[in-house]
Amino acid sequence: MDPVAIVQGLANFVGLSSSGRGTANMAADDSTVQPGAVPRSVATRSSRSRREASARVDSPEAQRDAHDDVAEGPSPMATEQSSEVSHLRKEVLEQQTTIRDLQVKVTKLNAELELARTAGETKAEGRAACNRASTADVIRKLESLHDEIFQIAAVLSDSDTYPRPSASISSSVVLQHGQYLHHLVGGDVAGHILHTQPDKIPDIAVQFLVQTAIVSWCTPVINSWTGGVGGGSLDRVFDDLLAEAQRTDERRQDVSLWRAMTRKHAETVFAPSKRNVGGPLFSSITTILLLVNDTMNQGAVYAAVGDRLAAVVAAALDLNHAIGAEIVSDALEVFSVRPGGKFVPTFMQSIAEDGKDAEHAGEAVICSTGLGLVKTETRRTMHDVLRVPLLRAKVLLQSELQELLE
Repeated sequence: MDPVAIVQGLANFVGLSSSGRGTANMAADDSTVQPGAVPRSVATRSSRSRREASARVDSPEAQRDAHDDVAEGPSPMATEQSSEVSHLRKEVLEQQTTIRDLQVKVTKLNAELELARTAGETKAEGRAACNRASTADVIRKLESLHDEIFQIAAVLSDSDTYPRPSASISSSVVLQHGQYLHHLVGGDVAGHILHTQPDKIPDIAVQFLVQTAIVSWCTPVINSWTGGVGGGSLDRVFDDLLAEAQRTDERRQDVSLWRAMTRKHAETVFAPSKRNVGGPLFSSITTILLLVNDTMNQGAVYAAVGDRLAAVVAAALDLNHAIGAEIVSDALEVFSVRPGGKFVPTFMQSIAEDGKDAEHAGEAVICSTGLGLVKTETRRTMHDVLRVPLLRAKVLLQSELQELLE
């Protein structure tokens, strides 16, 4: 058979069969796709999708909708909201900037405050050390003054050296000097002393009376601006000004400096008058002694203890200067307890020194035989002046006096 005829016959056979097996052939072709090649079926579908999308875009309806969207633009409400958001965003940024600036300032101020606090503590420590030294010096001087007062009173009350008469003191002396004794120890005790035979009065009782007279004189002299001269009214003016300054918001250092400057100025103004400041002290002691021994006039007192009393006067004026003019950062003052006052163990101690002060709390005080020392401080929250005890005053209690007189 002719080979050409055979080939043509096969070709015709294939052509007639291809239309009936198109789908099968496509499946067969897909199953035999080489790696990396796109299957003909997928390519056909993708191409068909693109043609459909292109047809939709090109359609008159789609073009009209797109034209309407472009023509309308964003709505007025959307524009207003967008503007408000932009404004709020701007405000937030400005506030954040302000906060950062304030944080920087706060950090700087805290650093400055810490430096100031540290410097203040350093100065306060220095002042405190100075105050402690100055206060200790005042306490030492007070204790020396107490020793001198005790020695003077012990000498003048010694009945072996200065015998007391058995006869009662004349009524004229009682009328002249009895009122001072009432003022010094109260009416009950004064009445008992004045109605007791002089030689029956214990020496220790006379000693306490003399000590009380000296302490009573020392208290205003040490505390006053004028050192016990110049009139009490002037001292009261300064006292009132100091109390008012302490109750206000003035700094303690400023108040103390003012006090020191005014007292130092007063020293120069009243210096000539201070030569006679001891006169009332001699008179007070003589008054007490005349009520128990009419031979002890002022001349006798001066002959017995004149030099010692001059030392007491000098010590009192020295304490006045130290407390008022030398210590500028603390307000110190001495104190004594008036007769009839209540015993307060925090500020007072009994002459018995038996360790039972707490048991005597609230008991009546007869007199003060030794000065106390306090430091005044201001409590800012209450605008109140506090008194902090540094040295307790020594006092004679009612129960102790009864034991002495029995």
